[in-house]
Amino acid sequence: MLRSGQLKAIRDPPMPPKQIGRILAAVKDPAALDSVPIAKAAELARALSAQLVLFHAIDIPICADAYAGSDRPLGDDRDSIQQAYWEQLELQAKPLRAGGLEVSTAAEWDFPAYEAVLRYAVHSDVDLIVAEHRHRLHPALWASQPTDWELLRQSPMPLLLVKSAAGYRPGAVLAAVDPLHRHAKPADLDEQICGVAQLLSGSLGGPWEVLHASASGTDLLAAGQQTVRAAMEHLLQPLAPQPRAVRIVEGHPAEAIVRTATELASPVVVMGAISRSGLTRLALGNTAERVIDQLACDVLVVKPRDFGMRFPQAVRGMNLYTVPVSFPV
Repeated sequence: MLRSGQLKAIRDPPMPPKQIGRILAAVKDPAALDSVPIAKAAELARALSAQLVLFHAIDIPICADAYAGSDRPLGDDRDSIQQAYWEQLELQAKPLRAGGLEVSTAAEWDFPAYEAVLRYAVHSDVDLIVAEHRHRLHPALWASQPTDWELLRQSPMPLLLVKSAAGYRPGAVLAAVDPLHRHAKPADLDEQICGVAQLLSGSLGGPWEVLHASASGTDLLAAGQQTVRAAMEHLLQPLAPQPRAVRIVEGHPAEAIVRTATELASPVVVMGAISRSGLTRLALGNTAERVIDQLACDVLVVKPRDFGMRFPQAVRGMNLYTVPVSFPV
């Protein structure tokens, strides 16, 4: 078990993997029975012959004033709390190991939780993060969004948001792409999306399909559709096996993705996300936000290779606070 501050120096974020060899499940409550993120991460680890990491970020606030003049050192409680969370993770890991999975566990004092997950994932050479998705209360409440939304905006590595408790079935994994690279989308992002979709479909025992949708309709005029198909052929040519179908449709991309995934009963939708600039630099594109909110199945989000790390690299340790004392004038 790693103690706070024992993480190695964080390197540059890993390139999106051709193979997924190490999966991290972000465990919000290690004591919870039937954890859906753990179950889904374990299912993928089996299918991909990958290692599994169960990680819990200990970010509970601790009042430092309570230890002033106390006989009990703060370090004792720090260690005992960390030990208790680690033991709970070990209880979760035991049946998974008995089933043949290679599982490691870690509970780390660090905050906020999403940064702790990202720091540990980068340190641990993780290829995929799995986290439970919680629906946003209001799209404008960025400052109060749950950990999964912060992970989504800031993770440099692929992130699987778990929305369904159902096990993965051999339905068609859907890859949502934009081969025309609109909205300053990096050209290699679609290659990564298709590569991950192909890998997942083969591991889960089902086919995969590719979707491109145009909101304006201009892409899909006779000449425009020919351009799209040529770009799609160039994108897919190196891949084997090829997708079962290539769908080029007119309509808002978010609506088309949700509709197609529902029709296919897709277990996972793989899509890309780019960050904005300026004041909204941590916000995702509107299409990604709408799709993630509306889809019933899990969503695997891939970032551009040059996305980089947008969070502090140093482990923060315990979340300590003090109570201000005011004196009468």
